[in-house]
Amino acid sequence: MATRSISISLDEELLAALDAQGGNRSAAVTEAIQLWLRRREWERLQQAYGQLAQLQGGDLDHAMADGAAMGADVLQGIHG
Repeated sequence: MATRSISISLDEELLAALDAQGGNRSAAVTEAIQLWLRRREWERLQQAYGQLAQLQGGDLDHAMADGAAMGADVLQGIHG
């Protein structure tokens, strides 16, 4: 994966905690953003399933198919 240098600002206490862990700042920030994106996808999936659970009748079949497709997309994103 190609990388690009950016500049970010962090709270001093957060930066100190990050540095106390040692290691590569860029790798830590990359991992944090990946986890954050996965969590957001998971939350969207949960919302979609919540809406799916409220549907009845003919809409339910269509919504189930959409939910299954969305779930597959999220899982693909999580597992790469």
